[in-house]
Amino acid sequence: MEKENQNNQEQWLKAFVDREEDFDYEAFCEMMRSLDNEDLREEFERVRRLTALVANKAKMWKQVQSRMNKNSRYQVKRYLKYAAIIVAFVLAGGTWWMVKENPEEIISVELSETSMLSPGTPKAYILFSSGQRMDLTTTEHDTMIMEKGMQVRVGSSGKISYVPGDSGSILKQEIVYNTIVVPRGGEYKLELADGTLVWLNSDSELRYPVKFAGSQRDVWLKGEGYFEVSKNPEKPFRVVVDDMIVKVLGTSFNINAYKDRGNILTTLVSGKVDIQDMSGKSLVVMSPNQQVDFRHGKISVQEVDVTRFVSWIDGKFYFNDMTLENIMSQLQRWYDIEVFFVDEELKSYPFTGVIRRDFTAGQIFEIIEKTTRVKFNVRGKCVTVNHK
Repeated sequence: MEKENQNNQEQWLKAFVDREEDFDYEAFCEMMRSLDNEDLREEFERVRRLTALVANKAKMWKQVQSRMNKNSRYQVKRYLKYAAIIVAFVLAGGTWWMVKENPEEIISVELSETSMLSPGTPKAYILFSSGQRMDLTTTEHDTMIMEKGMQVRVGSSGKISYVPGDSGSILKQEIVYNTIVVPRGGEYKLELADGTLVWLNSDSELRYPVKFAGSQRDVWLKGEGYFEVSKNPEKPFRVVVDDMIVKVLGTSFNINAYKDRGNILTTLVSGKVDIQDMSGKSLVVMSPNQQVDFRHGKISVQEVDVTRFVSWIDGKFYFNDMTLENIMSQLQRWYDIEVFFVDEELKSYPFTGVIRRDFTAGQIFEIIEKTTRVKFNVRGKCVTVNHK
């Protein structure tokens, strides 16, 4: 059975490398979605960014075979699992070609009976220090549980908050951490124990203490989050992202640190932010309407329209001359879909416009099909894109 599975995986790879016209995207989509690929995305994104796959397909396939032959049985099985998902990420993308004279205008379209793939909703779960997992959904009534002397309140509006327990015994020595995880197709808002508000976008997570202790307030972010930090000059607030630290006293800012980007974008709305390396050395102090691009230990600073980068917390996609590859990365997370296309050229097509995040994917696809020579084929969570 293991040998048969290995042969099947090799056939998938060979079909992709050769760009066979009858490649079964739907079947591959089902296989790929059944795998746990959370820890593999960084490597897959490296491969996805390669641009010469077609010209070097013979060489690429030879390298794949060589790596598989060198590995042990366990490593081969593991690599095949990687390689199968690499196919998805190399193909991942879509096409959307549309020009609007007024990008501030919200695009609207009538909801058709064929519209499908609902937008994301408030959805997340908490991993408590005890190991307990609590699913968070919008409820009719507030829910209250205790966590090490703190009350965890899950509100009917879909927000969680931490408040001191009645007993007042609030972690005098032990620092207890929780982690909130927002899956693809979700978003969530929480209030930390110090009053700081955090909005988490799809496919993101935040590790934070139930109660802040010591001389600073540290949290750890994966994915994308918008922060409105409660001011406390005695305890700076720090967001740790990979090998970068964002240090603030009281301010509003957005951090986009998805692995598929290859960089970290920090956008400052108000206040001041100190971007540091992991040793605490200051790299740059930001002012409002500035954005820092942190890539491989190097930074660049530019003035930006912050609306473009924080509009997601107000329920909008804001695309300003953005490539379809980057656009589809956002849509895949928000609608929890896998998008495949056969023409690499489509990735670089630009788009400008503002789209409501409460649109279904079907509505967005209708807009694209009506304004371009592009056709979407939707089968469950698998979307394939081609020219009409």
